[in-house]
Amino acid sequence: MTTQPLVTPGPLTSPAPPVSLSDAARNRIEFAEGGPVLLSDWTGAVFLHYRVDPDALRPHVPFELDTRDGWAYVSLVAFRFEQCRVCIADRVIRWAGAPFSGHAFLNLRTYVTERGEPGIYFLSEWLNNPLSVALGPRMFGLPYHWGTIHERHRPREGRLAADVRPVLGQGAFNYEAVFDPDGQRAPAAPGSLDEFVVERYSAYTMERSIRRRFRIWHRPWELTPAQAEVTDHSLLALHPTHRQWFAYAELTAAHYSPGVRDVWIGRPMCINGPACGVGWPVPNEPRT
Repeated sequence: MTTQPLVTPGPLTSPAPPVSLSDAARNRIEFAEGGPVLLSDWTGAVFLHYRVDPDALRPHVPFELDTRDGWAYVSLVAFRFEQCRVCIADRVIRWAGAPFSGHAFLNLRTYVTERGEPGIYFLSEWLNNPLSVALGPRMFGLPYHWGTIHERHRPREGRLAADVRPVLGQGAFNYEAVFDPDGQRAPAAPGSLDEFVVERYSAYTMERSIRRRFRIWHRPWELTPAQAEVTDHSLLALHPTHRQWFAYAELTAAHYSPGVRDVWIGRPMCINGPACGVGWPVPNEPRT
């Protein structure tokens, strides 16, 4: 009778840790697109999150809404756009981005998915840099509007406030918020609602029937919760389009973050529309 040698199993290997949303976004830009075309810093960010009836919002969004627990979400995000730099052939050219640096933003966005890739759809954006207002729609399809933005942020004291008004148009958006300046700041927990509305690394736009996508990368936002009050929302309530869904919106959460540095901004890609295939800044998206 012959016996077989005892076979002992090899060492157990632990499964690879899941790739974070931030790491996956960096890989997409670095390996699929050859790196960013712009770098910038986004500082002093205030997030105001609204829960919205998706049926009221859906007619105004040309992409598939990304919902959570049956609700759509819309966020107003105020921050400063600093230190813009242009990337060309592995070179970073600071002077080329200087005219687009050092201004304030208020962007109005919702959350969508396109071909299984979640991201942001910009509904409107107000900023106080006329040159960016002129070039943003043409290059990235961004819905830029020239506005006056007066910030009264005192983050060391835990107090935030701003007044935003369009140069052309009516209405205003004023908010006041407080947070614990000594409180813990941490990235959003995986799978949380905070992660759903904050950790987004693809942006979708539509301008003149051209649907575009551009990707971004940055380190995860370091967040602290805030208590916010909107003292004037007529910028949205009087808007001919936004007022149709804003009547069904409810402010549900707010965050403050000191910001993210060295943000990568990828090249805009044309998803569909008459400009697809005509060359940068809207090259046709490669088919996989």
